[in-house]
Amino acid sequence: MKALSVVITMYNQVQNIERAIKSVQRQALKVNEIIVVDDGSTDGSVELVRNLNVENLNVVELSGCGIATMRNEGAMAAKSNYVAFLGADDEWLPFFTHEMSQLQEKYPTSDVFATRYQCMSDNGTLRDADIYLNSVNPNGYLLTDFFKMATLGDLPFTVSSMMVKRSNFLALGGFAVSEHTRVPKDFILQAALDGTIAYSPNIHMHCHTQCHNPGVEDLFPVGNYSSAERLYSMVMAGNYSAQMLKSVQRYCAVQGLNAAKTFIKNGNSHMAKSVLTMPMCQHYTRYYLAMFTLVKLHAAKSLLSNAVAALRKESQA
Repeated sequence: MKALSVVITMYNQVQNIERAIKSVQRQALKVNEIIVVDDGSTDGSVELVRNLNVENLNVVELSGCGIATMRNEGAMAAKSNYVAFLGADDEWLPFFTHEMSQLQEKYPTSDVFATRYQCMSDNGTLRDADIYLNSVNPNGYLLTDFFKMATLGDLPFTVSSMMVKRSNFLALGGFAVSEHTRVPKDFILQAALDGTIAYSPNIHMHCHTQCHNPGVEDLFPVGNYSSAERLYSMVMAGNYSAQMLKSVQRYCAVQGLNAAKTFIKNGNSHMAKSVLTMPMCQHYTRYYLAMFTLVKLHAAKSLLSNAVAALRKESQA
């Protein structure tokens, strides 16, 4: 196993941080250092971490920086050639680093390595992420169809189930600090285009969904399609294969249409219409037309509701 630093991001996670750290300590292949980056916790999380007296553990204290900056700062502070990221509310299974080592050995020229994951609910029930797999080779393989997988299901891996070559991560500019969603898509999408991702379909990480904000995608739908819009512009201006171009176009269209659907659900037909006018949304014609129809129906419904309210107010006068 090549030298590996783990960056654990934390904000008011006093109930979960020890579990995350212990999951790193239990690894079959030990890591070189653990860097806990805190974003101004007020619940005693930092004190708890320091009192654990874990060897080769350093704490970086920030304030109000956000998840992307926290990860970037942790990576810059790391001393190892490879960096893995772990949320304070997630945990690695005991052979995560062993799997990373196996992938490194099999694909020595790759810069990004990742595994599949499971989601754990409040009551401890495990659920497989809805990932479209065209191969279940337990020895791993090169992920050449990332965008097709991401279009047909969940992302094939999360930030907490991947490892990256530090120099590659920093060269790509780290995670985009403008991302609102929990999964910083810009870096992952960039890595899928520019580098060959070594992937294992074996499950080596548990994502504790009860700890995450279930409404983040609804609160920040702009975060879902803004990275897709940037990706679309870059690919359309670049020199990519016809197959890659088609996969990216379909992926971006789905991201935009999903964002429009969220805006409609939240009663914002104006923003939904704005998203639907983007060129990237028009590569999924059937759903594009369906969503545009929904926007018109929602607008008509709003006008009708306003008219009824006005009539009621007039009749009460």
